[in-house]
Amino acid sequence: MSNKPNQTLTIHYQNDVPLNLDDVVYIVENASNGSATFYQKCRVCGGTHSLTVNDVTFACPCCRNEEAAITVHKYVVRRYRVFKVEVEKGIDTWKPSSYQTVRFYAYQKTDRGHWCTYTRQLSYDEINPAEPLHRSNPAFTDYALAVAAANAYNERERARLADYNELHGTQYEIPAEFADIENDKKSN
Repeated sequence: MSNKPNQTLTIHYQNDVPLNLDDVVYIVENASNGSATFYQKCRVCGGTHSLTVNDVTFACPCCRNEEAAITVHKYVVRRYRVFKVEVEKGIDTWKPSSYQTVRFYAYQKTDRGHWCTYTRQLSYDEINPAEPLHRSNPAFTDYALAVAAANAYNERERARLADYNELHGTQYEIPAEFADIENDKKSN
């Protein structure tokens, strides 16, 4: 046992959103298996995805080689926990600077075990944005706001697909498996 004195470090930062170590943030992100790309109709098979030659039917080798028509995404709420806060002061002058950069680091458990985590870096201006649809992967401290933002993202994707269908005379639909992709539960 050492007789060294304990040191204490207090970090002060200015932020509209109070966020501390071990707080939970909810991030709206594209689900890992939540993207569907639709391709233009194959010029070889006409979109049937199969060919018949000499009474032998086989999968069309040219399908999915056509240009991608549109990609739609399923957005969900994922739960992260803050594990690190970094505050960096400006170094443009010798005197102490009032300029500071604040970064939060959050992790998500993906499975059991030490290495089964996924980490994200968040700047404080990404948390609780006023206009979440203008942000990529917005983060929220309120679960209900995060769910509302995810629903708005998904509605935007549905409208984008409907507009594409109307413009190009196609009938692409949101994949049924998107309904099985759910938001993380609210943290206790």
